[in-house]
Amino acid sequence: MQAQTTYRPLALSVFPQASTVQRYAYMAALVVAGSILTAVCAQIKINLPFTPVPITGQTFAALTVGGLLGSRLGGMSLLLYMAEGCYGILWGNHGAGFPVFADSSNGWDVIAGPTGGYIVGFVIAAYVVGWLTEHGLDRNPMTATVAMFIGNVMIYVPGIIWLDHKFPGYGLEYGLYPFILGDAAKLLLAASVLPLGWGLLRQLPGCKAAFPPLSGEVRTRDYRLPLAWVYLPVAALVVVATLLPWGVPGGGKHLGLTLETGQFALGAGIVAMALSTVAFSRRMPWEITRVALFACGAVSGFATFHQAAHILEARNETFALAPLGVGLIISGLASVALASASLLDREEDSAAPVAPAA
Repeated sequence: MQAQTTYRPLALSVFPQASTVQRYAYMAALVVAGSILTAVCAQIKINLPFTPVPITGQTFAALTVGGLLGSRLGGMSLLLYMAEGCYGILWGNHGAGFPVFADSSNGWDVIAGPTGGYIVGFVIAAYVVGWLTEHGLDRNPMTATVAMFIGNVMIYVPGIIWLDHKFPGYGLEYGLYPFILGDAAKLLLAASVLPLGWGLLRQLPGCKAAFPPLSGEVRTRDYRLPLAWVYLPVAALVVVATLLPWGVPGGGKHLGLTLETGQFALGAGIVAMALSTVAFSRRMPWEITRVALFACGAVSGFATFHQAAHILEARNETFALAPLGVGLIISGLASVALASASLLDREEDSAAPVAPAA
């Protein structure tokens, strides 16, 4: 029986061949850098009034670190992150540790608290996503999204089980339902990082085998439609919807342009329109254009759901359609459509990825 081929993750593929000491030093630096990235993303926090679990950037960090570093280094990086936050347990002090958890908290009490299961899930997710990328699932947005989705499930499983232990019968209500939309946006954003990196790597001499040529067309039998014609109107819809009045706490109305999250969504939509226009001239490699557009949709979607979470936090009530404003809803749906449109081209990545592992 032939062994299945595995491949080096992106972060190790860009590092040239070196001595053993240099290689191990580089891997150690990657593990530390991954834990630092997770700690920084953990400070992006939005509290929701109806659940003890906040929205943070840790999910994005755990998935991205696992995809970039692979299973072993990714898992080690998230384990280091846990150790940094509660190292005091080594000498019996449950409250000592670096303030690396959400809201600059630390200590073993955080792990033992309602959100501890999610932190354990980050380690599992990083390993699983890393394992999937080592089997070639990080080369295009479609397969990367599958890998990130599986990793996200690995976060939910211990997180919800532990949360339900703390609040019997409320695990799904407190730990799953409020986060589906936000985690979908973070998942798409994380899934755009790895294919974009491989697309950039393909432009380097000697790395052309990372991607086969992509057509940039939607094909139905003999009918062909350039994908740029799909992206352009959807990107325009993101821009127009962002400029529509968005509902804000207190009943006021502001254009999306005046809101920080609206600025991100508007900027992503404008960049997507520009990239779609450039795609008509074929002056940019299609795999770069395609994944960059995917990233624009993910950024815009994340900004939209971020605004929705802020409104939820301020209103202290269940999500309501009318007060949010039609612009918020249209922009969110259009952002997901923009990211999903990149999955239309199915003729990708049939060639072996670069840098097979020894």
